[in-house]
Amino acid sequence: MSLEKNESSHSSSFPCVSYSAILPVQAEVLQPFFQCFMICVSAGACETSDAVASSMMRMLFFFNKALPRKNNWHWTTLQFSSFLATVRGSYLIWPPFECYKTLYSILPDLLSVIVQGKVSANIITSYLQEDEIQKDAIVYVPKDQTEFDIEIDSGKFSWDPDSSNPTLEGMKLKVKRGMKVAICGTVGSGKSSLLSCMLGEIQKLSGTVKISGTKAYVSQSPWILTGNIRENILFGNLFDSAKYNRTVKACALTKDFELFSCGNLTEIDERG
Repeated sequence: MSLEKNESSHSSSFPCVSYSAILPVQAEVLQPFFQCFMICVSAGACETSDAVASSMMRMLFFFNKALPRKNNWHWTTLQFSSFLATVRGSYLIWPPFECYKTLYSILPDLLSVIVQGKVSANIITSYLQEDEIQKDAIVYVPKDQTEFDIEIDSGKFSWDPDSSNPTLEGMKLKVKRGMKVAICGTVGSGKSSLLSCMLGEIQKLSGTVKISGTKAYVSQSPWILTGNIRENILFGNLFDSAKYNRTVKACALTKDFELFSCGNLTEIDERG
């Protein structure tokens, strides 16, 4: 059957219709259906949107049969089918993203908290796994029974008890009450280890360490607690005004406190 016959047969079906007039009307005819479909999908009415889409598809396939091929309605049907698949797919994926939006917003902060918590947990774990301090590492002697504040006799100490080479060996030291002693030496000569002997922090392998009175230790690595200046100076001890003022004066901190509006009650943290 020739093209002329096909065109004539279509003309007989629509004897009073001009095809050139039909083409501009296509968009106007389909626009209400498109709008209805988008409203149904936006509102989440899946059954209604499916019904509208089904009606539009039937109408397009009907026009494919009724209208001539030069109007290219096959291509219009394929385009609309692709449009339906895209819109339906996007709206099916969007609700889960809306549900997880809050989770996604707090995820960076959550990861930061997890990392900080892991670091803190590692510090606590390493501290709890340290060796226990020897209860007999230091012998405390009353002041009325000795004239020495510190006395070390034949001391043998090691940071690693299993090592064949002790850190300090054959240590002998006597410090009389009221003496001021400075321990000098090169880097790595054992100055800090000797002070650790008096604190009982290093493992004692043999010998004796006697302490008369109290002891205080100031580390070479300064650090502060979160709180005010007074709390850092007291370090958990009860506040004694006379003793506190003597300590502040001995450390020459009076002028420094005058620079702060709150004095020694100024809040500080690890960064100052």
